[in-house]
Amino acid sequence: MRRLSLVCLVLICLVWLAGCGSTDDLVVAEVAGKRITGRDLKTAATKLRPYEGTKTKVLWTLIDKELLLLEAYNRGLDTSKAVLTQLKRAKRSQMIRLLKAKLARRIQVSEAEIQQYYRKSGLDKKQEVRARHILVRTRQEAEEILKQLKQGADFAKLAREKSLDRASAEKGGDLGYWEEGTVWGPTAKKVFSMKAGEISEPFKSRWGFHIIEVLDRRPVGLEKQRKAISNRIKHAKVERKFQNYLNNLRDEIKVRIDEQTLALLLHGTSGRGNLSIGDEQRARMLIRYDGKGITLGEYIEWVSKFVPRRRPDLTDSLQVVASLDWFVRSSVLLPEAFRREKIENSNELQSYLKKRKQKLMVTELQRMETEAKVITAEAIREYYENYRDLYVKPPRISVEGVLTKDLKDARQALQQIKAGVDMAEVARRFPVPGWKNYNKFSFYANERSKQILGTPIVELTAQANVGDIIGPYKPDFEKGGQKFSGYAIDRILAKEPGGQRSLDEPRVREDVIRRLKAEKKEQLNKLFDELIAQLRAKYSQQTVVYEGALKALPELTEVAKKRA
Repeated sequence: MRRLSLVCLVLICLVWLAGCGSTDDLVVAEVAGKRITGRDLKTAATKLRPYEGTKTKVLWTLIDKELLLLEAYNRGLDTSKAVLTQLKRAKRSQMIRLLKAKLARRIQVSEAEIQQYYRKSGLDKKQEVRARHILVRTRQEAEEILKQLKQGADFAKLAREKSLDRASAEKGGDLGYWEEGTVWGPTAKKVFSMKAGEISEPFKSRWGFHIIEVLDRRPVGLEKQRKAISNRIKHAKVERKFQNYLNNLRDEIKVRIDEQTLALLLHGTSGRGNLSIGDEQRARMLIRYDGKGITLGEYIEWVSKFVPRRRPDLTDSLQVVASLDWFVRSSVLLPEAFRREKIENSNELQSYLKKRKQKLMVTELQRMETEAKVITAEAIREYYENYRDLYVKPPRISVEGVLTKDLKDARQALQQIKAGVDMAEVARRFPVPGWKNYNKFSFYANERSKQILGTPIVELTAQANVGDIIGPYKPDFEKGGQKFSGYAIDRILAKEPGGQRSLDEPRVREDVIRRLKAEKKEQLNKLFDELIAQLRAKYSQQTVVYEGALKALPELTEVAKKRA
């Protein structure tokens, strides 16, 4: 590594002392001609916890980032297929975000809207609970601790001595305040079911056996929720404006589906595959708009890119129409919107893509030099086999459902369904403004589905048989921050028993890799440190640190402290 000459050092110090330049503009290092300034160090310090890192430490963190990027370019990772594929996805997502941001610039949320949402959504009744717990390995240990507590033993003292959760044990088992709706799992479920001052019986979680004492319950209040409420309302407004924009654009460019080609699609396929449509038929126009067209073959190619379980059933007209809507949105409306709003060539997008590409390049380099050497196919398979019990899927339930705005409509709808009227037709007779009132969908009978769809549908369908009709009942789900207030009727279409999930499933494989990374963290960190050492040596002649300029900068601990 090279150092600045004495003459240049003196000049920099004189400029600084004379006040001719801010310390933010002082160049403290260069890596292959790329300058690192005092401003760069200050920015990095604001992202650190207080007292985390000296000026020199922070500077070398920035230098190492530049060395990684330099090496990534030298290895040609800027043209890597893995990098470019991820960048393409990131570009599309960012363009949608920028379009929404442009549409949202004049959207405001009033105090009246916040107050109304707060009361209407029941957030005025939302509570937070402060609790403490003791975690042990066996039920026998937990029973003995509970016995001591009943005899007057000090909870905090026992937590410090016995609890396996050392983070909370040091605070007498105190878990702090938990807010309803933000914490899940058996421990949270137990906490929110108890009264202040109550001590639970021992209960089991994946971590062991818990004893919980609830210390306090209190309303969360508006002020703590104000920002989240405002964001939800604004998000819902943005989504509505975005959808209206696309709908208006669709009308303006006169998007039309060719009914004859659609009929050919529906009658020329079987299920989610086995297409019996020839090249001549694939060349037929399926979608027309603004003097242009998209062929049946282009739509089929788009569908084929989805994993089998996510492809529409091409014999089901409702699924095909829904997928065509999404295809038009993706292939016609969004590109046209990006063009009209000048999103693709905007400075914001280009700046984002440059930074994103460089980040992806560095990530790919790190993966090649660390994860690829440790998280091998053999290691992934071995971990999966050792922890097969983690990958057992719950039962899967498929339903078709109708939503109605009130109980009277729901009862009439139920009569018609029982009389044999198709549920989709029944839904058309009972429109619900602002809501899609008919759908076919599948879900797992687990806690996650309860969080998304609401507890009633999961529990009711789990108890029913295939072909049964459940309801009317009041569902419990939200869309865009708005809670549905009507009634639902569902028919059970299929039930798949739970069972062992395959390592070939993307989500299973991703989870195995995530856990394996955590397990091999020390080894991965060692490999990364070795990579950094190699790069510092390799590019030592292209790395310059200006010690005088670095000394002239204020200490960074104060910068980090201000952020905290």
